[in-house]
Amino acid sequence: AVRKVGPAVVNINTEEVIVRQSPFPGLPGFFPPEFEQFFRGFDAPRRRKRQSLGSGVIIDPKGFILTNEHVIRRATSIRVSLIDRREFEAEVIGADSRSDLAVIRIKAKKPLPYVTMGQSEDLMPGETVIAIGNPFGLGHTVTTGIISGVHRAMRLKGGFQTDFIQTDAAINPGNSGGPLLNINGGLIGINTAIRAQAEGIGFAVPIDRVKRIVNHLIRFGEIQPGWTGLIVRDLTEPIRDQFGYSHRFGVFISRVLEKSAASRAGIQPGMILMRIASKTVESREEFLSDMAGYTQGSEMSLELFWKGKAIRRTVVAEGLSAEAADMVARDWLGIVARDLTAERRSRYRILAAGGVVIVQTFDRGPADQAGLAAGDVIQKINNLPIKTFRDFQSAIAAGQYLRDAVLLIQRGRHRGFVTVRSRG
Repeated sequence: AVRKVGPAVVNINTEEVIVRQSPFPGLPGFFPPEFEQFFRGFDAPRRRKRQSLGSGVIIDPKGFILTNEHVIRRATSIRVSLIDRREFEAEVIGADSRSDLAVIRIKAKKPLPYVTMGQSEDLMPGETVIAIGNPFGLGHTVTTGIISGVHRAMRLKGGFQTDFIQTDAAINPGNSGGPLLNINGGLIGINTAIRAQAEGIGFAVPIDRVKRIVNHLIRFGEIQPGWTGLIVRDLTEPIRDQFGYSHRFGVFISRVLEKSAASRAGIQPGMILMRIASKTVESREEFLSDMAGYTQGSEMSLELFWKGKAIRRTVVAEGLSAEAADMVARDWLGIVARDLTAERRSRYRILAAGGVVIVQTFDRGPADQAGLAAGDVIQKINNLPIKTFRDFQSAIAAGQYLRDAVLLIQRGRHRGFVTVRSRG
């Protein structure tokens, strides 16, 4: 397995240029003239370079390489080394911070060795796995172990994520982005995270989730999140008793948006969603994390509880319509937002050049509790610039499965970032 896959595993070296601005902005006039001569040169930006290491795996003979988003994040240059010591400059094709996956590409004169993607749906604890990577710069290091668990959940920097493969194969800094293989050399996961305070606990993104995201990254350069039209909440004992549902897992479907994919599939409010594909859904937070792994056009099989029995429905995720964006904004942020028009500028005395204006906040909703109010102008959501309502829709679609949103708000002449914490 190692001989077969080894040539497709690459070492990734990135370089990031960090610019530090002067602590004395606008030097001329900042000090009295007689002192300026002592501070000349301090206002020049200071540059330094930071290098980092990671791993990747070639998934196509044309040079497409799969790795982690955090490996190439903020990189100004990316250099890829193969096992035969050839080196290439790589370009970023697409990256998604939510799933922590990225695709980069190198161009070679001849077809490159590549790995065959396996499947992760039927993985079981105890199966032997192999990891290959670049830990601490020790290129093409092979470790082996077993699958310790599946469908693991973790809270990472990007938010709560589920469905990781847990393994005890030794994974260290530099392994990120490298392949997790089955005993036949099939790619079953991408090594992503470790528990710094533990030994023998590593996590990989399962390949079934990876495949859905990678295809979108190659085609569009970014993730186009899927939308089903389902609004769910956690199960409570009264709901279980009322519907005669005896299991402890599942989420309650409280709303189904009209004309949505879920509505067309025959899903109704009052149903209990038990599983997506073969994976049980334990909570609303887990449902949101699972949904983040499905892009537009993804087909998902849902198992539901309805009128005392389990039924199945197939839903094809679609893009977020304007109507759906409004509903997500209400549910996620607790706001209604609209384009900046002359009438709204006059009404709210808006000075901002671009963005969307909040026309309503809901009492005790997330935005209301964060101190936002009608007339505030949103100019960024999670670092995505907002100039028009279409930009707002795109940002809502990208962030709809995150727990928190960081908004750049302009109120009058003042601007600042506000964190809006979504409902639990």
